Amino acid sequence: MSLHTNLAGRLRNTNLRKSHGLFPVFEAVVNSLQALEENNNLLTGGTVTLKILRSQQASSELDDSGHCSEIVGFEIHDNGIGFNEENMASFETLDSDHKIGKGCRGVGRLLWLKAFDRADVTSAFKSNSSGIVKRQFSFSAAQGIKTQDPEPDPNGEGPFSILTLSGFDKKYRDACPKTATSIANALLEHCLWYFVREDSVPRITIKDGTETIALENLFDQYMHSKASKECIDIKGYAFRLTHIKFHASTKKKHSLALCTANRLEQEIPISH
Repeated sequence: MSLHTNLAGRLRNTNLRKSHGLFPVFEAVVNSLQALEENNNLLTGGTVTLKILRSQQASSELDDSGHCSEIVGFEIHDNGIGFNEENMASFETLDSDHKIGKGCRGVGRLLWLKAFDRADVTSAFKSNSSGIVKRQFSFSAAQGIKTQDPEPDPNGEGPFSILTLSGFDKKYRDACPKTATSIANALLEHCLWYFVREDSVPRITIKDGTETIALENLFDQYMHSKASKECIDIKGYAFRLTHIKFHASTKKKHSLALCTANRLEQEIPISH
């Protein structure tokens, strides 16, 4: 017997603290990084761009009252593997275990609709039978997933994905950082593991009107000293620790341990 899903009810029972309004955006960036990994181009030309969308002004310049114009949404661009049939099927499945091996719980897109009214996706991907194929769909609490049939892309662009999150809820918007620099700092903290692991350093860029911030430059600026590594054993489980001394924006020094155990990766702060 199949079970029916009430999206509005599922959203009502999904919690997102007011101070965590950027978490859905940052998780979308992580999704893009994983799409680069799936496309094997995290190092060879893979890029993720987070564009801040503001009302009235196109940049973070102060208005006459001394405040930045309001953030109304975000765009996340990547040249990863795209929303192919497998990834689209996973998106359409609540609590999907498609990327469970990477610690994903399959609920990130629900958080999009906690903080934003709507998500729109344009994506191109490689099809075995039709070359580069483009698909577009929208996701909202009112209509669920509304999609168009994929069709061949005559320009052959791709693969890529563009996610637009619009209609930033006021309670989350008012509580989130306002400037590109503060958002870049918070995103770097969220994605720190990608910058300290041995495999690669991703190319993530924040764009806010005419202002552009490269996260790899921000990481180099805040690193206090070279990371050191050690392995420990806890009750038969091997942990690999990476110790980092990191200058925070408040000029305080933070020590973080990034641990890997049984191929599951998580950030664990050990002292502040």
